[in-house]
Amino acid sequence: MTAKLAEVQENLRLINHKIDVYRGRLTAGDADQLWAPNDPAGAR
Repeated sequence: MTAKLAEVQENLRLINHKIDVYRGRLTAGDADQLWAPNDPAGAR
């Protein structure tokens, strides 16, 4: 049970980090670019 709780807590930590990143991108005004594919120079 302790191991499962540790796993759930780690998952929650990761989810909270993702939320924090998204909030920061919303504030910066570029959240729409989070899932945009990268287009490295010369890839065309």
